[in-house]
Amino acid sequence: MREKYGEAEWQSRYGLKCMIRKANPSKESIVTNCTIRRMARLGVVGLATSALTLTALSSVSTAQARSVARVQGSSRPAATKSAPLVAMVQELTDPFTSAALRGAQLEAAKYGWKVYLTGPGEINTTEQIADVDAAVTKGVSGIMLEPSDATALEPAVNLAAAHNIPVVIYATTLNQTKGTIGTENANPSSGAFTAGEDMCPKIHDSGVVLILEAVEGNPNLTERWVGFRAGIKAKCPGVKIVSEITQNLEATAATDTTALLSKYPTLKGIFSDSLMDGMGAVSGVASGHETGKVYIESFDAEPAEVTALLKGQIGLLVAQKPYEEGELGIIDLWKHAHGQKVPSYYNVGTVIMTKANYATTKIWAY
Repeated sequence: MREKYGEAEWQSRYGLKCMIRKANPSKESIVTNCTIRRMARLGVVGLATSALTLTALSSVSTAQARSVARVQGSSRPAATKSAPLVAMVQELTDPFTSAALRGAQLEAAKYGWKVYLTGPGEINTTEQIADVDAAVTKGVSGIMLEPSDATALEPAVNLAAAHNIPVVIYATTLNQTKGTIGTENANPSSGAFTAGEDMCPKIHDSGVVLILEAVEGNPNLTERWVGFRAGIKAKCPGVKIVSEITQNLEATAATDTTALLSKYPTLKGIFSDSLMDGMGAVSGVASGHETGKVYIESFDAEPAEVTALLKGQIGLLVAQKPYEEGELGIIDLWKHAHGQKVPSYYNVGTVIMTKANYATTKIWAY
């Protein structure tokens, strides 16, 4: 992100001082945070060698627990002489992944490190666990992980900790830790909350709103639902909210949307928590001949969503900052390898993207 900010501003930003991007300091484009900001320290929670070892021992065997305890009490490993290898475990086919990988690889190259991507083609918790285990067996120097399930990945992360392999959690969290690099979605300054507030005038503060929910068990997605509901409640509490789980399938989201448009004649707005749901909503609304009549908002700013935004099929996107998350993951691993303190939590913020402000927010598309 130095290319976007300039070196001086980047250093100010990474030093956790408030920085407004020169290209567009307007409140409209940078709704949630003009910077990354440090949250209350919880210990080094974002790195499994010293944090998740403290919070998730209940899911580890007695032998592993003893091993983890030894790791916690030992000094941090020095940087290795050979080029450190970092495993990035995430869904392979998502443009968010590609952006995060670019950020991680470019940052890693500055230190002579290498990053490789592994993970399932689509959301698959069993495969993701196997990929983390394989990275541990490979003996990588660090792992960057976007866990698809807040509970199921804890044993795999604990296994890495038992082998003294630091794990950076990004984009979402695990149940037994608050440490992560990502976005806050449930508080009044979040993108999800802002989307809820934005929805109200678009639907004239009345009717029914649908939340399309990808999968259960992912705390990041859950926070998006909570944040959106809070925004609606704050601005138009009389609006009825219904929801559907789509299993992250665009076809299911489309079918559900069409069915619910028939069930609720006053359905005026749709909030989608991710790409597949967002594009499914666009298709479902079109099938019901309601394009232009139902206001759609969606998380992410991936190519298909941006195209729909510019066509007027989607009214608002909540763009994340995957490139930054990839960079910061490597920075944290480098700091850890060199015995430096690592902040327990980063909130990189989100960007509200509309057709009207696209000229100044398009740099955040991925």
